[in-house]
Amino acid sequence: MRRDLELIGGGDTAYAFCLDGSCPSPGPGYASYCSGDTCYKYFTGSPGGGGGCTEPKHLCESWETGCGCVYF
Repeated sequence: MRRDLELIGGGDTAYAFCLDGSCPSPGPGYASYCSGDTCYKYFTGSPGGGGGCTEPKHLCESWETGCGCVYF
């Protein structure tokens, strides 16, 4: 289901395993969070640059999409 949301709505991207409740750095312009044993990253915008998501980050249900969505 989560994979489908990513394909349809540009959702967060799985990029690493979550070890001891923490994720490795996802790189500049990205933030991350743990969901189960998987780390997900989402675009926050590059430092000093414009663009990216203008929606505030908020918890979303599985059927919601948007760049501001965070799923748990």
